[in-house]
Amino acid sequence: MRSGSGSWTEYGRYNIDIDAVSAVDPVRDLFVTVDGRGTKTVRVKDLKNPTASAVTVKTAGDVEIQGISAIGFEWDPVGEQFVAWRGGTSVYTLTPPSTNWANEVWVWTRVDAAPTNTVVPTSPNMNSTYSRFRYAPSVNAFLVVNRTSDPVFAFKLTPDSGYSSSPIVGLSASSDSISTGETVTLNWSSAYADSCTASGAWTGNLPTKGTVIVTPAIGANTYTLSCTNAEGITTRTVTIDVIDNGVTTPPTVFLDAEPASVETNGYTMLIWNSTNADECTASGDWSGSKSLLGSESVGPLATSARFDLTCTGPDGSAIDSVFVSVSDGDQSGTIEPDQPGGLNIADVGSGGSGSLDPLWLGIMVLCGFAACKYPNKKNV
Repeated sequence: MRSGSGSWTEYGRYNIDIDAVSAVDPVRDLFVTVDGRGTKTVRVKDLKNPTASAVTVKTAGDVEIQGISAIGFEWDPVGEQFVAWRGGTSVYTLTPPSTNWANEVWVWTRVDAAPTNTVVPTSPNMNSTYSRFRYAPSVNAFLVVNRTSDPVFAFKLTPDSGYSSSPIVGLSASSDSISTGETVTLNWSSAYADSCTASGAWTGNLPTKGTVIVTPAIGANTYTLSCTNAEGITTRTVTIDVIDNGVTTPPTVFLDAEPASVETNGYTMLIWNSTNADECTASGDWSGSKSLLGSESVGPLATSARFDLTCTGPDGSAIDSVFVSVSDGDQSGTIEPDQPGGLNIADVGSGGSGSLDPLWLGIMVLCGFAACKYPNKKNV
């Protein structure tokens, strides 16, 4: 990390084994490392608080990828997630929690190529993958070049304009069997979704990705998540069994605002969930009866505001509050993202499927560092 004087400043050290890979989450300002050879864990450094120690975060889902050393590991700015590859036609996404990144669960999701896919990348380089797997913003694709004599392969995880896809949805639970009064963390993420809705043991509108803590009732509880866009709907479910141990279950409530600070006349999204409750009521700078789980945009906010939510159930009530600050804002430091030049996706084709599903594209490189030509494609 560089100070204003142009010198480097060290903010503590922590050991990782060789063949670890790292990438930066610019949304949360986090430096994320996958230590596949040594601890086989994910370690996160908060760049907003560089003097704090790195945190070994909890992970769930398709975690096998974090036990492989020297993988390709990149940030996906469209899906706001990390993407990893270590051979074959599948990639793995790592989704950070929407709230407390240090204590909540990070979710790995394996994404397989579409059934119509016919392109298989060559085997990883004998010296491992590392930065041979990179994200190309100009084509919104992940590229891998295993050897200078191999084709260039591209994986489209997110569709371009003019294409369409039903949502890709992942839903997981931290446990599928608990005792009365215990909690379970539900994590979900989606790609291409316009909206998501909870049903079954939870209800209400949800953001397209997030994390909630639930306290299921006695018996079998099925949590259903349905995400939609103009092309269709995708549904995922998880079931949690609760064994009765005679413990009472008072209600809990969680309320958060994203963002927690806005400019004058700005908007924020309130996100909440409750457990063991029959009803919820808003107060403070919002009002009315609310669902047991949901989200709601509030604004425009002219001044700072406080939002309270009280949820009541058979064993009592609980309240949570969130404060949203309002400032004038200063745009003088705004930097527009650059738009790197490069290959247009029309120049590499769509793999012939005509769908929005993830596809690998094979591109034979016929030149070195000069302008390249691709078979039956335009010059780049």
